[in-house]
Amino acid sequence: MVYDEVIPILDFGAQYAQLIARRVRESGVYSELVRPDISLDELRKKKPKGIILSGGPSSVYDANAPKCDPRLFELGVPVLGICYGMQLGAQILGGNVQPARARGARLRGVRGPRALDRQHRRSLGRSVRVKLADPAATVQAGARLAAVVRGGDAIALIGDLGAGKTTLVTGLVAALGGGAAASPTFSLVNEYPGGRLVVWHVDLYRIERAAELVELGLDNVIGDSRGICVIEWADRFAVLPEDHLQIELVHAGGGGRTLTASGTGPRGRELAAELPPPAGHRRC
Repeated sequence: MVYDEVIPILDFGAQYAQLIARRVRESGVYSELVRPDISLDELRKKKPKGIILSGGPSSVYDANAPKCDPRLFELGVPVLGICYGMQLGAQILGGNVQPARARGARLRGVRGPRALDRQHRRSLGRSVRVKLADPAATVQAGARLAAVVRGGDAIALIGDLGAGKTTLVTGLVAALGGGAAASPTFSLVNEYPGGRLVVWHVDLYRIERAAELVELGLDNVIGDSRGICVIEWADRFAVLPEDHLQIELVHAGGGGRTLTASGTGPRGRELAAELPPPAGHRRC
């Protein structure tokens, strides 16, 4: 099939290449992933309106770092480089790419369930703790949260694998009218625009380096008054604003869960205080 508008994405090994392609397609332009060493003739045949050079785990100074045909910059179309792709483009065009004192973006990866609080020394105030007997109760908790959130709110979800983070988001999205939510483990970012508020559902579990966060475009959605941003595994990287709601889910006996809600600022604490327990369940 031939498309009038095509954006080839040269995939240098980014975990988010599929996400980049999806975002381009959501803008009404066809995009496709291609290998980084695609020939200039093959690119010409696609009649691209623009080209994207994706990120990747390599450094431009690595001996076996992937390269592209430098003549693609002579095709007369815009070229966007992301992370590694930006470095490679700068090097091809005569720029001098130098290593920073510390690799990665300014955001520093901090591991552990209290990482956000340790890094920024935030006061979480009084915590609200609720016992959830089963997954259905976790869905109800998400629905309760939907009743009190407003545009611009940010929510950090932390807890072990299988603790119920995505289950809670399922109830939140459904109660807001956004339909059925799915895990963003592989898509990394899911957007649900159909309800009272847009929900941007993010999963940082597979993110290894802070530099990779740039490709998620979180700066464009965190704090957006049109909706709320909910981030699973938010304790891996400090990406949320100083004032947000933090929800921790932990396994409890008998297949239940314990939900602990706390705020890192006035709005976060307000949300925590307004979060009532699901019907038939109690605060600890």
